[in-house]
This record gives sequence, C-alpha cells and structure tokens, in this order.
Amino acid sequence: LTWAEGENVVTLGLTKDAIPDGAPHVVGKGKWPAAAAAGGTVYLASVGDADGKPEQMLVTKLATAAGGALSTTAVRVSDGVTGVKDPPSVGVVGDRVAVFYTEAMSTTMSTKRAILRTIAASCVK
Repeated sequence: LTWAEGENVVTLGLTKDAIPDGAPHVVGKGKWPAAAAAGGTVYLASVGDADGKPEQMLVTKLATAAGGALSTTAVRVSDGVTGVKDPPSVGVVGDRVAVFYTEAMSTTMSTKRAILRTIAASCVK
C-alpha cells in the first residue's frame, strides 16, 4: 500500500489477508506514488527531486516476498531537463520495469509529451 502524506511517500506492507504487516515506512520525499509488483518484488514510481532537479521520475524497489530490505536509493529515469507534469503509471514485464509519464516538450514549450521508459529491473537496487 502506498500513498503521499504531505511531501512524503509512505508505504505499508500488508499480509495476504490485507492486515497491516508492521508500521508505515517513509520511502522519501515526493508525490504521486504508483506501485507494481511482480515475482514478489514491488517497484514504486514517484515524482521527486533528484540531482538538484525538481519533479523527476524516480523508481525504487520496496521489498521482496522473502522479506528483503527496503531500498535506500531511487533511480532517476527522467532526463532532468523538464519536470514530470502528471501522475505516473508503472508496470513490470519479465525483467523490465516500465514507467509512463508526461513532461514538458522543452524548457521553452509547455506542451506535454508522453514518455514510456523501460529499465532492467536489476538496475533498481
């Protein structure tokens, strides 16, 4: 379960019976979290600041079915030139994580373009 609380992205693990499994965990600062799970691993896409650039598309690995540790690092998948404009979608197919989002076409044009980025799931630590 993921949600935005103020400027924080928060997660809460649930059992197979939808009972909370521990305390909520703040993943980081950001907004518009979206999650996808495959093979017992959950990937979280959210929009936050990265490398001194505002509103970047970030992907984090939350946990595995084996109870692996939460990631402490997010991978920036946006180009860093313009900020993300709308909530993202995320999905997992095979060994790839796909993130769909919109951004401004350039720093001088406000028209949006749709972006679909895929990365190897192994790149998300």
